[in-house]
Amino acid sequence: MKAILHTPRIKNTLCLVVAILLTVAAQAGIKPQADVNLSEAYAEAQQVAKMDHDWYVTAADGVSMAPFYDGDSILLVDRAPFRELKTGMIVVYRDHEGDLVGHRLVAKQGNQWVARGIQNGNNDPHFVSADNYQGVVFGIFYSNGQGKSALAGVDRVVGKTY
Repeated sequence: MKAILHTPRIKNTLCLVVAILLTVAAQAGIKPQADVNLSEAYAEAQQVAKMDHDWYVTAADGVSMAPFYDGDSILLVDRAPFRELKTGMIVVYRDHEGDLVGHRLVAKQGNQWVARGIQNGNNDPHFVSADNYQGVVFGIFYSNGQGKSALAGVDRVVGKTY
């Protein structure tokens, strides 16, 4: 199973399927939720991330990507190669202020990408480049929002509003 998931075509397909399903949920106004607290969701996501050395877990924050994810969510990120990015993928990158930002790719411009939060009217002021790119969000673990203090000090992907 792990070898199959490592195939670039399979990874890209999984990312696109997740993006499509989340888009349908967003258009329907559905906010996913679970009966576990944030620390439990984080621990479950860490178990999944152990399946592949290119996968890692981070907490989410902000509202620009709602209802895909918000401060009640944990993100599973794949350090997929920058050259494999496609329009519509949700990526994590570090902006010029040093924040980790998780937004959807909307257009490619040369060797960089334009990104935008789902709820934002404007594109991000910073491009996603090979230098600041961190990975592709391919999994989201939802929680009931309780237990945020247990994740103090954990890196967070911010859904910034521009």
